[in-house]
Amino acid sequence: MQPDSFQTHSLFASTHGAAIRRVLAAAIQAVDPHTAVLSRLKVDGDLLVAGGQPYDLSSVRRIVVAGAGKAGAPMARAVSELLGERISAGLVIVKDGHAGAAPRSARYARYARIEIHEAAHPVPDMRGVQATRRLSALLDGLTRDDLLICLISGGGSALLTAPDEDISLPDLQALTGLLLACGADINEINCLRKHLDQVKGGGLARRAAPARVLTLILSDVMGNPLDVIASGPCVPDPSTYPQALALLVPAANHLLGLPNGKQRFLDAMAALTLANSLCGTLDQAAALRTEIAFFSAIKAILLKHTTVDRKRTEEEKNSALKQILDNAVIAQGVTDIFALAGLEKPNIGLLSDAFLEDVRKSPLKNLALELLERLLRDEIRSHTRSNLVQQKKYTDRLLETLRKYHNRAIETAQVIEELIAMAKDFQEALKRHKALHLNPDEVAFYDALAERPEVLQQMGDATLKQLANELTAKLRESTTVDWQVRESVRAKMRLLIKRLLRKYKYPPEGQEAAVDMVLKQAEALADTWSAAA
Repeated sequence: MQPDSFQTHSLFASTHGAAIRRVLAAAIQAVDPHTAVLSRLKVDGDLLVAGGQPYDLSSVRRIVVAGAGKAGAPMARAVSELLGERISAGLVIVKDGHAGAAPRSARYARYARIEIHEAAHPVPDMRGVQATRRLSALLDGLTRDDLLICLISGGGSALLTAPDEDISLPDLQALTGLLLACGADINEINCLRKHLDQVKGGGLARRAAPARVLTLILSDVMGNPLDVIASGPCVPDPSTYPQALALLVPAANHLLGLPNGKQRFLDAMAALTLANSLCGTLDQAAALRTEIAFFSAIKAILLKHTTVDRKRTEEEKNSALKQILDNAVIAQGVTDIFALAGLEKPNIGLLSDAFLEDVRKSPLKNLALELLERLLRDEIRSHTRSNLVQQKKYTDRLLETLRKYHNRAIETAQVIEELIAMAKDFQEALKRHKALHLNPDEVAFYDALAERPEVLQQMGDATLKQLANELTAKLRESTTVDWQVRESVRAKMRLLIKRLLRKYKYPPEGQEAAVDMVLKQAEALADTWSAAA
């Protein structure tokens, strides 16, 4: 580029205008893709030198050129000028309008044996997918005696596109468009792309193995991270599935912070899913398919439980964005989402002080609250399944705390504190049987008998424990396989309970309610007793 190309009124009027124009022209010339390749790549007879690394061309069977990026055409022209007929085949994908002055055939431009294909950018299109297939086919059959020269520049992520199996191009287009719209930076966008594409994150180099690979990269990313530029088709991917999933987590955290946000969003998704199932084949609905895929991924985060035993529908399995979730969550368990919220992976069954402190300090407080609620629900369900009084006590306490939160009577940080306090109380409650010197079944009947506080005051702890001990033993001896549905057996059980209550002078005013509660508690333990018999 000549200095006169920068001639403006301001520069013309400036006393330093000429010098400034020369500096600008020199700067542009220094980063010209064609010039950059020629400065780094030298050929001397049968010796090719790239950045000081020699390659003996006399031992190379075939040279294949592959590449993608907005600077691909001038880079290909430079390689073609240097290697000429030594090149066996080549294909470089560039952005629309960037093929330059390369001679054109009916379908594509070319420099000698290097085809130049145009495709869409920044959102990939079918032309990019088809060109990538042709490029990948050139790599089939390469051996250790072959040399692949890759020309990579900015924009290559969108242009070099080979979606993973079961991932549709529309979903990939949706992901790119929505990430661009929400302001995600290139590192975040390419982190997701690499986990949804076969040629990114080193995939192109793997396809070419065992051939030697020489990669020339023209960086457009600050810091020149080679795995980020064009999503690193020839560079190992250091990112992980949880890192990719983390990009969706802030959206879930935002929804959870809105008044009744989770339920409103899930209600809207239910209506959307139904509408899409009814008219998803219409052209008007097809235009919305990309957004639906993204929202479905957010829904998956909101609906995951700490257990992963529910069956997924085919629709869930086939969503492109769900591929991230399938790899990061479903295969490993939803506890990975805890880490995404800034929490250490919890040991289910042990709400440690360290974990609860992590919950307290998490910056994603709405999501941390949601996950702590789920974990507590599972803890209560699994540990109080055979103790109806404790189950009701802690379930009611949890629901009351959440009711105040959803009514905006308390803030997120305060409800987290209340749930942490509840978690600690619950952990202590699980140790009560040791302090009472009773087994868990006996504690369950002890709680059923002492549901009214005045009972313990009138009878005393020692007497109530004796009653619970004898009641547990007698009821366990009296149970049969199907006693819950046999009225005659239930009637005998009621008489047994009443006799024992009278024996230990249980307060008469609450006796009938106590009998009903003890019978329900026996029913809750029946399956366990039958299995152990």
